[in-house]
Parts: sequence; structure tokens; C-alpha cells
Amino acid sequence: MKRIPHRLGFWRRGFSLLEMTVAVSVTMLVATGSLMLLGYHTSFMTIVSDFRFLREEAPQINSLVTQLVSKAVSYRIHSSPVDAFAGTNAVNAGGRAVRLVFRNPSGQLDQSVIAFETIDGEPQLNLYRYSGSWAADPDWTISGRVADVEFSDDTGILLMRLTGPADEVVTYSGTTQ
Repeated sequence: MKRIPHRLGFWRRGFSLLEMTVAVSVTMLVATGSLMLLGYHTSFMTIVSDFRFLREEAPQINSLVTQLVSKAVSYRIHSSPVDAFAGTNAVNAGGRAVRLVFRNPSGQLDQSVIAFETIDGEPQLNLYRYSGSWAADPDWTISGRVADVEFSDDTGILLMRLTGPADEVVTYSGTTQ
């Protein structure tokens, strides 16, 4: 088999050193850029997951509590859930529970308590409804991701200060009918 000479007059069997250097350099630049983007993406996703409470949980808590409070005819803040159930030791600041009174269309009054408490070592924001007596267990848990909840009314408006698992703090306000 006869070889055909290259148009420059020499036999071509591979790449020159300059071509290989350029190819390896471009490949390394692309790989470095890709790794940097992957690192930025990982950092961003970590930040986003750290603030999941602020993005997802806090707005839902706000929506629910705002709807409950806006339908109530009155509220009273108590220093503990036990005090809220008993209707004693009302406070204006630093409360852990708020007792809400609702008026039905028939004129009857209903009551609920929103309480921050620790159950089985887990902090929870719970809702209790009065049905002849207060149940030992909550009717449902509003949130199991809060680290702290404080109710106050020292400004004339019901304030609910939520502290999330990463020590983020959000304050919501609400008024009754």
C-alpha cells in the first residue's frame, strides 16, 4: 500500500504538540468551569434548604392563624396552654397560648386555643377546640417545625413571633372582627 503525501509535503500521523496543548487547555478550562458551577449550585441549594421554614412553613402558619384570628370575636393571651384552658393568668406579652372566642351564626360561642408547647421533646404549635371540655391531645398540629412562638398584644394588635429551626424570626399581626 502506497502512502499519499500530505499537501505540506510531510507525512501526518498525529497531532502536533501545539494542537495537543490547546486541546488539553480548553478541556481543562471547561472542566474547571463545570466544577465551579457545580460548587455554586451546591452552595445555593444548601442556602435554599436552610431557609425552607421561611419559604414554606411560615407563610402557611401565617395564613392559617390570620384566618382563625380574623374570624374570632375576641382573644386573650395566656402564659401557658394550661392557663389558656383554664382562662387564667392572661398576659399582654410573652404568651405561649392564645384563646380565641368565635360567634356562630346561631349566636352560640365556640372557643379554640392556639398553643406553643413541647410534646415528646418536640416543639409544636397546636390547635385545640373546646367541645364541652378541652381534649388532652391537640385537634391538629399547625406546625412541628417551629423552635419558638410568642404571642403578645402590647401594641394593641395581636402579634405572633415565630422562630424557625435556623433561628430565623418572623412576626405576624392580626386583629379580630
